Amino acid sequence: RVQTPSEEIAALGDIDRGCIAVMAADMPEGLDPGKPGENDAIELTDYTPNELRYRYSAETPRLAIFSEIYYPDGWIASVDGEEIDVLRADWTLRAALLPAGEHTLVMRFAPQSYKTGASVSLASSITLLLLVLLSLVAMLFKSPQRASKQD
Repeated sequence: RVQTPSEEIAALGDIDRGCIAVMAADMPEGLDPGKPGENDAIELTDYTPNELRYRYSAETPRLAIFSEIYYPDGWIASVDGEEIDVLRADWTLRAALLPAGEHTLVMRFAPQSYKTGASVSLASSITLLLLVLLSLVAMLFKSPQRASKQD
């Protein structure tokens, strides 16, 4: 654990990143990942651009570090449907504290900005469609009146 972002970056040059992760001081207390147990394993079972699914087993709670970039505004992690925190490790990588046992981990990219944009886009499309329909209806009702005036 380090106290400042500068210490976090500096510590990266002094460790074996295959065995040790640098975590900021605001990460979960009491985290002692230790060495993986004999039966600990994690496997990527499904990959799409916005969702990654893993199956894992762990004898005790474990810190898993993933090779993807940490981006706090959008990634949501859940274990068996229950949301967990997405953490930052080694300044740039995504990590998660996984509970013990055999579970399914899902990491989904679903930023609020995308949801807001999709809602605005849907509302705009509906409004445009209604305006087009109203214009067509108005044209149909005006057409017979014009035809009768010309006769």
